Amino acid sequence: RCPVFSSYGRSTINLVITLILGSFFVAVQFYEYSESLFSFNVSFYCSVFFLLTGFHGFHVIIGLFFLFICLIFDWFFIINKEAINVFHTKIVQLVFLRGMVLFICSEVMFFFSIF
Repeated sequence: RCPVFSSYGRSTINLVITLILGSFFVAVQFYEYSESLFSFNVSFYCSVFFLLTGFHGFHVIIGLFFLFICLIFDWFFIINKEAINVFHTKIVQLVFLRGMVLFICSEVMFFFSIF
């Protein structure tokens, strides 16, 4: 079996593709902000547009940062070393738990920012 197509290779390739696409989104968002014909203080609708798209862009930037950390962990086999017969050690379980709590908190904050 080719090592590029093993589960390690696939996860690394998928993380790199996700980081590239997320970076492209942030670049397009920055270009959209810099080339827009209206500004934040023109009307209420413009303010809401910049607020919501800016919050989403910030959310994407934070997500890219955490995905980059996951890519570093993947490169150095930090998660794979800790897995023994599909059961993870206490440290890895704690990291997974913290990640899930941060994800839920970010979704709750996103919900409240809309309403």
